[in-house]
Amino acid sequence: AIIDLRIEKGDLKNVTTPSAKNAKYGQTLAEITLPSTSTGVWYFEDDLSMSVGNVGVNKFTVKLVPNDKNYKDFITEITINVSKADPKYTAPKSISNLEYNGLTQNLVIPGTVEDDTLVMEYKIRDLTDWSVEIPTVIDAGYYYVYYRIVGGNNYNNVESYVGVELAKKVYDKRATDRAAVLEKNRKIEEEFNK
Repeated sequence: AIIDLRIEKGDLKNVTTPSAKNAKYGQTLAEITLPSTSTGVWYFEDDLSMSVGNVGVNKFTVKLVPNDKNYKDFITEITINVSKADPKYTAPKSISNLEYNGLTQNLVIPGTVEDDTLVMEYKIRDLTDWSVEIPTVIDAGYYYVYYRIVGGNNYNNVESYVGVELAKKVYDKRATDRAAVLEKNRKIEEEFNK
């Protein structure tokens, strides 16, 4: 008689689960390194393209695939501590060669923020309040244009500034003198023709 024995895989004992991992908002599970041990290799059960989630403490299912095929995979949870990320942005740039012309002028080329849930705000020190509108001025002077990104729950705040000069109008004295001479000649001619 032939006896068919089926031997089930055994359960791993004394498994050391991976310690908590740290990540930044916006990262994926593919960017989190799980350890390899003498017992086997740890893997995420979720797709590696999955986000680590919002800022806070998040849990994900992991499994240990043993080197010894006589044992079952060991499944547990791992904690990932997600911290705020720096927003990706392009800072505003000061407009060069500005000169007083009596009209309202923009002082900067606006910046951009990669994450469309965030906005960049501007203000001119001591002159305006925070606004998404690009600051404008009329009068000549040196201005500090502050910009900020309010990061909310998942991003760090950003605040900085750029300096911009709106130069005084340069008058050409020769042109002014010539205009005065022409005006004087016109008046003389008018008097003469009366």
